[in-house]
Amino acid sequence: MIIPTYNCGKYLGRALNSVRVQEVADIEIFVVDDGSTDGTDRWLEEALVRDGRIVVLQGGHKGPNAARNLAISQARGGLIAFLDADDFWWPEKMLPQLAFHERNPDVSFSFTDYLHFDVSGRTHGTCFEYWSPPFSKSRCGEFSVIQDAERAILASNTVGTSTVVATRAALQNANGFATDLQSAADWKLWLKLANKGRVAVSCAVTMNYLMRSGSISENHSVRIAAMKEIVAAYEKCSDPETRRAWRQARARIKVAEAEHLRLSGNHWSAAKAHLGAFLSNPGKRIARAGMSDIANSLFVR
Repeated sequence: MIIPTYNCGKYLGRALNSVRVQEVADIEIFVVDDGSTDGTDRWLEEALVRDGRIVVLQGGHKGPNAARNLAISQARGGLIAFLDADDFWWPEKMLPQLAFHERNPDVSFSFTDYLHFDVSGRTHGTCFEYWSPPFSKSRCGEFSVIQDAERAILASNTVGTSTVVATRAALQNANGFATDLQSAADWKLWLKLANKGRVAVSCAVTMNYLMRSGSISENHSVRIAAMKEIVAAYEKCSDPETRRAWRQARARIKVAEAEHLRLSGNHWSAAKAHLGAFLSNPGKRIARAGMSDIANSLFVR
């Protein structure tokens, strides 16, 4: 399994402990220190003494995608799991997921639902609860193969990287994570894998995802730009179902833009972004959010 880390020393111990409690005997734990300056190197030296399964690699401050790719190139196992240094797995996460892959070796990758929480420890619901992707209807606790996985993942960008288990062969055949994207490279990779192979999902919650300012995914404008670039590759598809998924993806990006604008106090622009989302993929939630933005633009000064 692979943990990229950059100045996450205060979270890294929790992440590693969540790996140690998994009921998996044969595991390599790659920690890629991507140029941390917070004492992570010294902490890892001590961790190596306590746990011989840990392999520390130096990422050279090239970003989390290059760090993950470095570890993929060094891994020996046929299956690879990912965990960001500020997230943590639930104790029962790995065993059923690995068992599923052993029974279904043709599945390129699998993922699960996950819980959002903030630095105070307060939880904010799960990913699938908020976005309601169609595959969240799978029987809870069991993995099932997603039909038309690429379209489903395009329409609903809900794959949490820290929940993923993927085959090393599939990752290598896809050339790993794109290093030319500052954000959303994981989404691009999952789409590539879904285009070439089978994908499975479980609605079980197996991971806590930390929402914190300063994290890579917190940079909204960079992430939105990257997502637009990824979605643009599907714009000229003529297949009706792919076009539908493309419209849904565009709508979600517009919603993300609206939320960013709302946080900055620009309610009128947020309302226009919600209108664009509604035109791409009409829905009650988008309509309500847009009306709220219009009201705020009129009455908030």
